[in-house]
Amino acid sequence: WTKNGIGYIYYPIRLKSGVAYECSVYAVQAGNSSDISLGYGEYPTEESMEFVVVKEIISGMWAKCTGYILPQKDGDYYLGIKIYSSTNSGIDDICIREVSCIPPVTNVENITSTSADIVINSEESGKWIVSINNSEFVPEESNGNVYYQTTTDKNISLLDLQPNTNYYYSVKTICDGEESSWSRVEVFRTFCAPTIAPFTEGFENGYDCWTFIGEDYYVHENPYYKHSGNKGNRSAQYQ
Repeated sequence: WTKNGIGYIYYPIRLKSGVAYECSVYAVQAGNSSDISLGYGEYPTEESMEFVVVKEIISGMWAKCTGYILPQKDGDYYLGIKIYSSTNSGIDDICIREVSCIPPVTNVENITSTSADIVINSEESGKWIVSINNSEFVPEESNGNVYYQTTTDKNISLLDLQPNTNYYYSVKTICDGEESSWSRVEVFRTFCAPTIAPFTEGFENGYDCWTFIGEDYYVHENPYYKHSGNKGNRSAQYQ
């Protein structure tokens, strides 16, 4: 596949309007993590692609990447796969199949230190199963330990969450007795709870509760710019 750069491959495929397609590919990364994108378009170019899934691939582990295509018209398209990688990557077992029930598109809103809303973006009424876990999980193998409910609500309000904590969630659709696949597991992080003054910061224990805003910045441990302490402080520098 690709080594130390960005690679693209395209394959011509004929699709029908009004039909939902599930697209999947297995990918692996030999060294550091990389990103894989899967999409479709009318031409074999990145500009033409509508990417339906973007997933980080962890080193040494085959991962299944799944997305859904809903063509607006009959026609010939190109399936496109893009990988950004710093070392060798591989793909295998690409599959496109028609499905009658697909998981919803979701997003997370109104995040605070102890609450958040999961929003199901659907113009029609429906029924969904929502699974939320406080660590990474496989929804096909275990139910969420924070929340697991069948609901008709498009806005699921989560309360009594822990501050500065990652929560992982997945949703599936129930269609006339049939269930879709689980959606890709997404993650959100609650905000930090406010610290009561007086306050000091030596950057000895990380910088999770600091918010950095600006272009071309990154945050890293820097042992050369420390005023005191056993560890280097963290600083924001231009890339």
